[in-house]
Amino acid sequence: MTINAELVPKKKSLSIQQEITYYNHSKDSLHKIVLKNWGNSYKNDNTPLAKRLLEDYKTDFYFSKKSDRGSSKIHQLQIDKQTAKYHIPKNYLDIIVIDLDEKLAPKDSLKIEIDYIVKIPDAKFTGNGNRDLDYYLEDWYISPVVYDQQWEMDTHKNLNYQHNSPSDYFIHLKTPVGYHVYSDFETHLETEKTFINHHLKGLNQTKANLSITFLNSYLEAHTYPSTILTNFVSSNISLEQQKIAMQKMMFFLKDHLKKNPPHQLLIEKKTYDRNPIYELKYLPNKLHPFTDQFKWEAEFFNALSSEYLAQTLSLNQNKDYWLSEGLKVYLFIQYMDTYFPNVKILGRLANIWGIKSMHIAKQDFTYKFSILHQITARENLDQSLNTPLKDLSNFNKKITSPYKAGIGFLFLESYVGKETLNSTIADFIHKNQNRETTAEDFLSLLQKNTSKDIAWFQKEWLNTRKKIDYKIEDAEFEKDSVVVTLKNKRSIQTPVLVYGLKGKDIINKTWVDGFSDLKKIKIKNDSLDKVVLNYENIYPEINNRNNWKNKHPKLFERPLQIKLLKDLNNPRKHQVFLKPEATYNYYDGVILGMSIQNQAFMRKNFEYSIKPTFSTQSKSLTGGFGLDYSIYPENTNIYKMNVGIGGSNYHYTEDLNYNTLAPHFSISFKQKNFRALGQNQITALFLDIDKDVPKGIEQTDEDQYNLFKLDYLYRKNKLIHDYRLNVNTEFASKFSKLNLDFRYRHLTNSKRPLELRFFGGVFLRNHTNSNYFSFNQHTANDYLFELPYLGRSEATGLLSQQYFKAQGGFVSQNSPGFANQWLTSINTSVGIWRWVEAFNNVSLLKNKNHPSHFDYESGIRLNFIPDIFELYFPVYNKEGFVPQQDNYWNTVRFVITLKAQPIVKFLKQQLF
Repeated sequence: MTINAELVPKKKSLSIQQEITYYNHSKDSLHKIVLKNWGNSYKNDNTPLAKRLLEDYKTDFYFSKKSDRGSSKIHQLQIDKQTAKYHIPKNYLDIIVIDLDEKLAPKDSLKIEIDYIVKIPDAKFTGNGNRDLDYYLEDWYISPVVYDQQWEMDTHKNLNYQHNSPSDYFIHLKTPVGYHVYSDFETHLETEKTFINHHLKGLNQTKANLSITFLNSYLEAHTYPSTILTNFVSSNISLEQQKIAMQKMMFFLKDHLKKNPPHQLLIEKKTYDRNPIYELKYLPNKLHPFTDQFKWEAEFFNALSSEYLAQTLSLNQNKDYWLSEGLKVYLFIQYMDTYFPNVKILGRLANIWGIKSMHIAKQDFTYKFSILHQITARENLDQSLNTPLKDLSNFNKKITSPYKAGIGFLFLESYVGKETLNSTIADFIHKNQNRETTAEDFLSLLQKNTSKDIAWFQKEWLNTRKKIDYKIEDAEFEKDSVVVTLKNKRSIQTPVLVYGLKGKDIINKTWVDGFSDLKKIKIKNDSLDKVVLNYENIYPEINNRNNWKNKHPKLFERPLQIKLLKDLNNPRKHQVFLKPEATYNYYDGVILGMSIQNQAFMRKNFEYSIKPTFSTQSKSLTGGFGLDYSIYPENTNIYKMNVGIGGSNYHYTEDLNYNTLAPHFSISFKQKNFRALGQNQITALFLDIDKDVPKGIEQTDEDQYNLFKLDYLYRKNKLIHDYRLNVNTEFASKFSKLNLDFRYRHLTNSKRPLELRFFGGVFLRNHTNSNYFSFNQHTANDYLFELPYLGRSEATGLLSQQYFKAQGGFVSQNSPGFANQWLTSINTSVGIWRWVEAFNNVSLLKNKNHPSHFDYESGIRLNFIPDIFELYFPVYNKEGFVPQQDNYWNTVRFVITLKAQPIVKFLKQQLF
């Protein structure tokens, strides 16, 4: 590649004349040449990049001005000095297809000359582009698509990676005086009166990233074996200390990888920010539990090792992402173990009274990789490591898959030996310098270097999402040996590590190759008092509570542990957590209590919660409980099956309690792919309600009743188009009904939300004598006790104005209100300015022996925090102009939520 480019800051553009000498290294004769023109990925809302950004819930590009977007305009394209025919595929605006007049035979070459202008986008979209007076260029030039039996239609999908064949780059960049250009390439300058010519040379490179800064110099650290250029410096540590640390890191990487990178490495802060160490990046400095030295050094090593590997190991990360990311995590763990072996996952917080006794406070910092991987894996949200990079969910791409890959290296290290693994890594990188290689080549080399069979790693660890769960079925402690019966509770067949313990001391370890069902082994008995599987957590297990057998059986194989705060799962203890509870309603007042539960950080199949509470208003004991058993099938369309029972006892009016008992069963189905957000669930619920009545009054069918509910919920979570469909049926002794609730939300380019809701409900039969179970146009009669009313029995006063968009969804509380035959309603709202919206509602309802009733209303909605705090002001309805009516403020409705879960969810969305 020879690129002659000129930066025009006023137009935020590059004028480029480029020459590509393309060699056909394949065995096929080529009829066409395909080029990547990723500068055009920023052209409009129809490019693959624009659609991908919306999938990732990133709105900057969708809401951006045309002047902030980028594009690539080709003026001329020639092949061997002749004008070439080319076209841009309809759905691939960042791809150029050149039709050749003559086939390009194997080992032949041709010259492609392109004259074009790139409009540089704002860097806020992907990190590539213009930021203030600076330019960070990654997708700026045209390059050939890789051909491997077929052309890879490699469009820009914001993966922070572009698959290129190794090439020689000769770049001549002209900039106005005052601009500095930084890259991985050799550079020399020619300075004129008003401009500078930057001449860059990089041989056998796969990328040509440039950082062009105006009057801002990067730190240049002359480390061995390569110089480091970086803007990733800490203001809290002296530059001299940072340079010393950089040299330490370079020695470490050279020692472990046995390969020198190019003569200089460009380490960008923005590159790290795309995939940071999240717990170090997002905690405010004043709350940070780590020292400045540790924080910066961990972050910088993460960025440096990533660039070091990119420059020394040429992989197609679209396919072999796990190898480079796993190596990065593995190197990070070794670096931390070498230089920061005593740093805990909670940092300095681990030394605070009340926290230091927690299990999580005792874990090393690098144990976070196992924790975060297992949290996702236990909910069956992880993906196999051979999943193409473009198909990974954001969380899996950034966290789960790299962490599982890193844990896989630790697994291999323990199984084949640290020396064998590390020497294989170094040998692999050395043998494949200056050429592209594959993860399969690495595994073949490792198999060659060890006598142990590692076929399971490819077959099970990489190719599947299977979870490990081995169990000690039995252990017979004989005089000289222990006969251990192992059971594989899953279909995965990976090696299992058996420990012999005396007290807390490890006496012996034995690796057992993978097997199905049962296997008996014999280990030496050196005064052992217990045998344990995976005692040091070398590999992740879905359930490690069945890994123990004591010589002398106990009531609890693991001792009981009661903790005030929720903690990390401890396989060596039976954990019970005490969680403070607080809520409020008008009749109970402030409700205080304690939840007794077994819910740790990582989900368990069986979870319980018992909540004894005291109501300060009624001066009585209240509370609830929940028992749930969940399974996550691996190889079906079912995501989760749950069966459980719950119950509660609170007040529904002054001095009168209600009791609920609700066994339930639900099936949640998987989305079509892991990148799709949504919900697809069927729930069956049997509800038993028993309400207290005043003394001297007999209970009626409205005070004691049973009901069966079958519910289907489908939701497609998308940023611009959000859909939700809820269909349910209810069956009771005196009635049955069918309900449908459909909601649609659209976000326009001008950031205006448009919402549409349709509700339709009909009684299939109704033999009731009151409106207690009827549909309601404006205030849902919550006979299922599902809605968090503050004063559910209030007919007047402020609490009667609490609003839920349920059933009819009207704001005005007009008559007739109830419908004992059927009810339909349409609710809409349109954004006006920020959180100010206009709402419009229409409904049609029918009561027995009465004609159908049509109603409508409109008003203003102040949507401060959706579903948490909102205000509704009716303006006009069937009775006229509402503000002119008496007691107008009594018609205003409000939404307020005091439950912690939706508030915490909202705060997370704002922070992350």
